[in-house]
Amino acid sequence: MKTNSFHTSFQLNGKVFSSSKELILYAESFSKELAFFLKEWFAKDSFITVKTSGSTGKPKDIQLQKEFIINSAFTTGHFFNVLENTTALCCLPIAFIAGKMMLIRALTLGWHLDIVLPSSEPLKTIEKHYDFSAMVPLQVVNSIDKLYLIKQLINKQLEELGLSTNFEYAVYSNNLATKIRSRNFTLDPTSTYGVPLFVNDDIKTNFQLYVNFSDKEKFVLSSIMVMAILSILFTGVIILTYASALRQLLKQRQISQIKTDFINNMTHEFKTPIATINLALDALKNPKVFDKATFTSLS
Repeated sequence: MKTNSFHTSFQLNGKVFSSSKELILYAESFSKELAFFLKEWFAKDSFITVKTSGSTGKPKDIQLQKEFIINSAFTTGHFFNVLENTTALCCLPIAFIAGKMMLIRALTLGWHLDIVLPSSEPLKTIEKHYDFSAMVPLQVVNSIDKLYLIKQLINKQLEELGLSTNFEYAVYSNNLATKIRSRNFTLDPTSTYGVPLFVNDDIKTNFQLYVNFSDKEKFVLSSIMVMAILSILFTGVIILTYASALRQLLKQRQISQIKTDFINNMTHEFKTPIATINLALDALKNPKVFDKATFTSLS
């Protein structure tokens, strides 16, 4: 993306712009600080000058390559999956790098960005739903009472994980329930999972988000039901195939035994008269027997 242009889906405070000049003109009527930065961003220079926040010392000016900033914006967008048409809120000062980065991300990725005056309670008068925002820890802590949209955030996260189950949620502070909770939430250790909120090195908070999956067992059973049924069917087919093969083997063995017995019996039946005849012939050929008149007359 060229720095003298912006994404076609970009909107600022609900307004659409056809050129950088039109955007700068609107910014001048809204914020001189914003207009000054936009002029610098759309200039031909390959770098911009930004001021650090001063969280680690005295604020100072640094120069950043525009190409690196654009790459950073794309990385953020793909990592958080906040790309074209994302609704975003900028409640940080444009004079500092964090506020500038919010604007650059919006210009680069095609966000619908709303800019409000920076304050310690940025969500106090806001009712609109946003997909993305950046805040300092103090702003987050002071906005805790506006997190009634947390269920939508949890729903979105569960959908991304492929989970569709009922849940209840609550935010606790120092192990005490706050007013941010769903109607039927109960803190059940067997089905409730908790994670800390607002983890930061500068500000320590004791807020915990608890999510209760009351239908966990039912969901787990339903998720494996299809596989269980298929496994049972395949096992049944294998058992039937094995039983059929075993039955055929036994039947073939029985037929083979009958055939062997039949051949043995027939052989015996044929051998008996033949042996008798041979015996009679041998007797007739015996000289002692042949001389007797009785045997001779019989022959």
